[in-house]
Amino acid sequence: MVAITAVGVDEGVLGAGEAAALVGAAMVSVLVLPLLALRLRAPDGRGAARAQRSAGTESW
Repeated sequence: MVAITAVGVDEGVLGAGEAAALVGAAMVSVLVLPLLALRLRAPDGRGAARAQRSAGTESW
């Protein structure tokens, strides 16, 4: 992502602020989403039940 935004900034397609926002969003997705997935797939089963409650579905 850093390389892609650097090219965009060099070509004048992206501003520095936009590039920083894209890199920041990529960092959040790489760091936070895997942790969230691990919480939802907790071995004790509570993560799956919590995900179903938040989605409004019932457990079969």
